[in-house]
This record gives sequence, C-alpha cells and structure tokens, in this order.
Amino acid sequence: MRTRRKAPRSLALTWAVLGGLLLLSVLLICLANFVPRPANAADVKAALDEAARDRAARDAALNEARKAVPKDAPVPADWDFSKVLEALDGKSGQALSRLVSSYVDNCDDIPDKTMEQLRDLLEDHGHGNPGNPFYFPLDLRRQSKPEVLASLRVFLNNVKALREVEAGLNLGLCQGVVNAYGSPRWTNIVNLCVLFAGRAVCEAQAGEQDKALDTCLVGLRITRLLGEWPHYHSYVERYFGDHMLDRALFRVVDAGPVSEQNQLRILEALDSRKPTEGLAKALRLRAAYLEAGLEGEARGYPGFSDYGFAFAGRGSMERAKQLDALLQKPPYMAQPELAQIGDRTLGGYWVNLLCENGIMSYKLHAREALMGDIARIVFALKAHARKQGAYPASLQELNPLPVPEIPREPLTGNPVIYQGGGNSFTINSPPAQDVWGETYWVARK
Repeated sequence: MRTRRKAPRSLALTWAVLGGLLLLSVLLICLANFVPRPANAADVKAALDEAARDRAARDAALNEARKAVPKDAPVPADWDFSKVLEALDGKSGQALSRLVSSYVDNCDDIPDKTMEQLRDLLEDHGHGNPGNPFYFPLDLRRQSKPEVLASLRVFLNNVKALREVEAGLNLGLCQGVVNAYGSPRWTNIVNLCVLFAGRAVCEAQAGEQDKALDTCLVGLRITRLLGEWPHYHSYVERYFGDHMLDRALFRVVDAGPVSEQNQLRILEALDSRKPTEGLAKALRLRAAYLEAGLEGEARGYPGFSDYGFAFAGRGSMERAKQLDALLQKPPYMAQPELAQIGDRTLGGYWVNLLCENGIMSYKLHAREALMGDIARIVFALKAHARKQGAYPASLQELNPLPVPEIPREPLTGNPVIYQGGGNSFTINSPPAQDVWGETYWVARK
C-alpha cells in the first residue's frame, strides 16, 4: 500500500507567505481608497512661496526702518522686540500679569482667590530679577491690598519697557516677531497686552482719558501683529490679548464722553479684526508645512523625519481649503461642514490638530469680528444715557439702532443679550448648551 508523500514544509511556508502578501495587498488597496492623498504640489508650493515673499518683505521693511531711526529716538536702531518678550518669562511675569488682569476688572480691591494664586506663583520663584525691566516686587506677607494696588499704579505709570514698545511700534521695529514660524512667545505677547491694559486703566482713573485711549490702541496694534503671524495659533492668542484690552476699553469709555474723532479711532481698531484673509493664509501655510513634511524641520527633528511628517500630514491642505470656504459666514451657519471637517475617523495626529485648532481660531475670530458693531451700540447707549439720565431698559429704545440689526452671536445665531437700565449695562452672548459664554461689554456710569 502506497502512502501519500507529505509536501515539503518549505513549499507550505511559501504558499503561506504568498497568501499573506496577497491579503496584505488587498488590504492596502482597500485602505488606499480612504487614506488622504497628498495635496496638489502646486498648492503647497504656492503657499510656501507666498510665505517666503511675506518674510522677505517684512525683513526688508525692518531693515529700512532700522536705517531711518533717528539718533535721538527713544530706542536704538538695533532694539529687539523679542528681548522684551523674554523679560516676561517665568512665574514672576505670570504673577504680574495675573495681578494686573485683576486690577483691570477692579481697581479698588484684589479678590482673595487672586491673592492665593499670586502666593502659589511666587512661593518657589521669589520676586524675580531686579534687573528685569518688568521687575515688580510683591511681598504679600507684609503688604496690604491697598499698598499692593498703590505700588502697582506707580509701576504701570512708569515702567520704561512699555514706552519702549510703543516707540518700537511707531518706528516700525516690531516686524521681526511676525517672521518666526515657531512660537513668537504667544503667551508673553498676551502678558504684554495685559500690562498695556492695566496702564490704560491707570490713566483713565487719573482722568487722562485721551492718554488712556492711546495706550489701548497701542495694545491693539500689538495684537494685530499676532494677526499677521502665519500660524493659526496666533488667532487664539490674539483673542486673549484683545479680550484683555477690550476690558480696559470698557473702563476708558466709562471715564467720560468720547469725542467723535476718538469713536472713529476705536471703531477703526475694532473693525480691523473683521477681515479673514490673514487666518486663511495662516491655515494654508500650516497645511503646506504639514504636507511638505517641514513640520519636523520646524521642530528640530532630523531631516529624514520629513518623509514621515509629510505622510502624517496628508489631507491637511484639503481640510484648510474646506475651512477657508467657510470663513465668510458665521460658525452657526456652518455646523454641518464643521462637523465633517473635524471628523477624526481617519485623520492623522497633525491633520486632526490642524482641524481642531483651525476651527477654534475660526470661532474666536468670528467673536472678535463682532466687537465693532457692539461698540457702535455702546456709543449710542452712552449718548442715550447722557440725554435721558439712565441707560435704556432695552435696545429697542435706541432710535435709530446704529447697526442694521441687533448683532447675532456667531456661534449660536441668537441675538446678543442686552441687560441695562440705571447706571450700568452688559452685552453678553445668550446662554446656550455646549457653547461657552462671552461678555462683549460691561459699562458702569
């Protein structure tokens, strides 16, 4: 009786390998239909070339500005804005920013919670370096709250570094910070805006309303630099800087009647937030960096990592284009599209990050863009109070309303909420589930 000869093990292994490769090929072919494809190389190149031209133009403008600095200028031609931002590093800088932020909201007291936060920040860090241009010694064990506030007012009115920043802006010496693709010390720029807001409130409290307004407008020029910085994170940080300066602006407008000329200056500054071209450009450039693999280079990784970053960044440009198409309408009108763009199902880490932060920037920008119309209503409310002796109970009492309609909250589409009468009023976003609140204006007569 014959017995069947067993197939050699090597032959079985060969068939197994071939079967595995065939199965893997089928899986890859199926997966290829879902994995985002690389962007059009021309789109990536166009975004990178545009950024290079912008950088070159800013560098040239900065060089020309340095040549034109007069010898008797408040700052030298080689003055460096980034050095000012470096001086705001550390916990002592954070403590100063926290204290001034509290002061902008309440000039007469420091909440106990803020005092506790200040103690925590300073416990391990001390009072900072006396050679720092923003050095402000805090001894919360020995100083009473009124003593701290009195010292703070003296500091804000006299700190030389803020005068230097104002001079640098006027002389065109602040362009360098815009040219950094990496972080231009975003948080420190916000902290700098906090200090300008605090100085404006000091000046308004002293009856120097015009001077206080000038200080607010200097701060708003700094946040406009963030709007020119080619990264979507800049719009998140710009929101926080503007939000603080707006709070100071509440106090400046409260200080007395604002002339028609100054109203126009305020509206011009607030309306400058409306254009979306800067955000669109920032989204395109960020996507181009991801698609080209340059994110690894920007973060200091070895050159060969560019290929991995480029693959992980696939689909970024397409998402950026989808967001770009939505920027001309408020977020409440684009909820389905935003949900689709933010779908994380198959997006890589970097693509998801682009979508998450890009959508957040879009929403914050929409709220920023509302402030010009809010201010128009505020000026009408102030005029009404001067004539009638009190703020109206509702916006319907303003005749005519200075804007075509009561502004709609851009995240919900509902009209903003006015609550007023007597000596004060507020304009807030209407309450809504899953949408964080926003205070657009607070006035005290």
